[in-house]
Amino acid sequence: MKTRIVLVVAILIVVPMLASTLQAQEQMLFRVNIPFEFIAGGVHLSAGDYLAFHATPSIMKLVREDGRGSAWIAVKPSPAMASKNTNEVVFNRYGETYFLASVQTGHDQQVHECFRCRAEQTLAAQHRSDVKTVAIAAK
Repeated sequence: MKTRIVLVVAILIVVPMLASTLQAQEQMLFRVNIPFEFIAGGVHLSAGDYLAFHATPSIMKLVREDGRGSAWIAVKPSPAMASKNTNEVVFNRYGETYFLASVQTGHDQQVHECFRCRAEQTLAAQHRSDVKTVAIAAK
């Protein structure tokens, strides 16, 4: 019983510390208006204005400005070269479904590739020759 109490107290102390550390590391990168529904990090998001954040080197976060949607996105550095000081989001389009494919951040001139969710992998296999790329410049 005493061990459980100590464990609960430790969890109550450590979890808020970890959450505040992660939040402190978030760096807002840019704003972008996305004019269509899309999927990012396996989450369906509606059209609207979004803020992009870097939570960690391998996780980005998209948050709708009105607070009506958000997604955590696992990313990896791409060998592709980014255009100088340009922020951009790139989508893969299969039929009428859009998936966030990469995020280019101008401040570090890096392209961050998004990992494909299962739904995108399935559509990519079905639409091998019919994939379109859509790029949207961000502020």
